[in-house]
Order: sequence, then structure tokens, then C-alpha cells
Amino acid sequence: MDPLERKAAGLPYVYNDPAILEEQYAYQDELARYNRTMPSEHEKRREMLEKITGSVGEDVTIDTPVHANWGCGTSTLASIFTATPLSPSWTTGRSPSAMTA
Repeated sequence: MDPLERKAAGLPYVYNDPAILEEQYAYQDELARYNRTMPSEHEKRREMLEKITGSVGEDVTIDTPVHANWGCGTSTLASIFTATPLSPSWTTGRSPSAMTA
């Protein structure tokens, strides 16, 4: 099993494998773009959060900065607001390569 297959199966994997790093960098690049949005760009932020996480509940606001190695497949419920620096351990869900599709 290669590292991407191991990661998808929830098994331990080599974190610095080139294929893993390529996906992780794509995700982190998208997150960096989110962190550079303006506070007034509500719709753009929501669209980006949906792309980054896969699912965003109604009336969700996550202020920047957000820091995570992986966040794809994370779901948020309705009516969430966070204004503190957010550094969750998001490790499950969709492949970051789905963000560029």
C-alpha cells in the first residue's frame, strides 16, 4: 500500500512522501488564501470554507487566521462563530486534491 492509500484507509503513513506533501501543500495554499481575505468578504469566505472543508453549516463564521495541516472533510454545524486563532487537528475526510477539481 502506498502512503496515499494508507492515509485514505486511516492507517499510519509516511508524512513526507512526495505525493502526501503535494496534497498537503495544495490544502495549505488554499488555507493561506482564505487567511488573506478581507473581513467584509463574507460570501467569498463561505465559498472558500466549503471548498477547504467540504461542508459548512448555515450562519457559520470563522475569522482568520486559521491554521491546520489538513481540514478537508471537516463539517461545521449551524450558527458557529470563532474569532480566536483556530488550530484544530483536522485529519479525516476528502482528499485535498478534490479542492482543485
